[in-house]
Amino acid sequence: MVLKQSIVLFIRVLAPLTIFINPVLGIAVSGLADAADVIIWDNLKVKPPLSYHRLDKLLDNWILFIAAAVSIYYIPVPYLYFAYFLYFLRLVISTLFIVTGKDKFRKLFLIGPNLFPWYFALFAMMDLVKDYGLLQNSSVIFLKLSCITKKSNCIPC
Repeated sequence: MVLKQSIVLFIRVLAPLTIFINPVLGIAVSGLADAADVIIWDNLKVKPPLSYHRLDKLLDNWILFIAAAVSIYYIPVPYLYFAYFLYFLRLVISTLFIVTGKDKFRKLFLIGPNLFPWYFALFAMMDLVKDYGLLQNSSVIFLKLSCITKKSNCIPC
């Protein structure tokens, strides 16, 4: 039983490391591992430990820590301040919950939702788009599609 529980923890600890290799894919894999841990528990026919909610928040902080460390390379400085604000807000709320384990701190997650990974992924995707020149191609495709959908007001493409 301990081996099966370790599999879930192993996946949750290793998945965020992929953020160092590919930030967009890494944050998606980490989010998927976070969301799928309950499904994995069920498939292994093992119940999670009673304090798994607290451990889950600790593992969420691991994902956020790695994304925050890598974000300095992807998020421009003016936007980085807001990104770190989102990160620290979530870190404070989840730390209060991890340390105390009280449900009253779980309600604070509504105030500080987990927006940082989405904010990080947005800038990482923008960087990916810029690196591969996808932005220019997508704008041309968008113009052509808009010409097709609005035939009467279209400048010939």
